[in-house]
Amino acid sequence: MLSAVDRADILEMTTEIVTAYVAGNTVAPDDVPELIERIHATLASLASEHPQGSA
Repeated sequence: MLSAVDRADILEMTTEIVTAYVAGNTVAPDDVPELIERIHATLASLASEHPQGSA
C-alpha cells in the first residue's frame, strides 16, 4: 500500500511527465485525461512493486 507521501510523489511525477510529453507532442484535448490516467497507473504500479528501501 502506498503512503500519502508516495501518492504525492506519484502525482508530482505524473504531472511532470504529462507536461513534458504534451509540450513536445501533438495531443488532442480529449486524449489528455487518458494519458494522465495511464501514466499515473503505471507509476503507481511500479511504486508498489518496489517499496522504498529495496534495491
